Amino acid sequence: MHSLSRITIIGLLAVLAPRAYGQDAIPAPVRAAIEESRKQCDGKFTTGRGFLTRRDINGDGVADFILNYEHTKCGEFSTLFCGTGGCTIQVFASLPDGRYVTVMDQNAYEVRFQRLRGRPAMIQSLHGVHCGRAGADGPCRSVTYWNGFQFSPAVPIR
Repeated sequence: MHSLSRITIIGLLAVLAPRAYGQDAIPAPVRAAIEESRKQCDGKFTTGRGFLTRRDINGDGVADFILNYEHTKCGEFSTLFCGTGGCTIQVFASLPDGRYVTVMDQNAYEVRFQRLRGRPAMIQSLHGVHCGRAGADGPCRSVTYWNGFQFSPAVPIR
């Protein structure tokens, strides 16, 4: 087996395998998103540090999942999931019934999570077309608030 193939397989297993010492396994929707990306790359999908982040983004005390495709390679290409609007970012939030819901799946320059006005908020830095501008006019920000089941519709801030 070629050493790069071994590294790819080992890296993918590390991402997909359940965490040791009682930490939660990766939920089915997150595994499915990773598998779909792997298929798009004909199995030649590798990830680096920063691809998968576990963080409570909705304030329920349960780890949520962020996939940042800036930290991937598809075969020899490191830009398949990136473009002029940033890179694909997928975010999965936990629900009260234990399921996970996709709360973001789009290209962005950046996504941050913090509390605003006492509520969990997602702040996205997006291509200018998302707020009526051209891309050359710079990114715009979108702020959404967690309502218990999803992040509420974005409100562009100029």
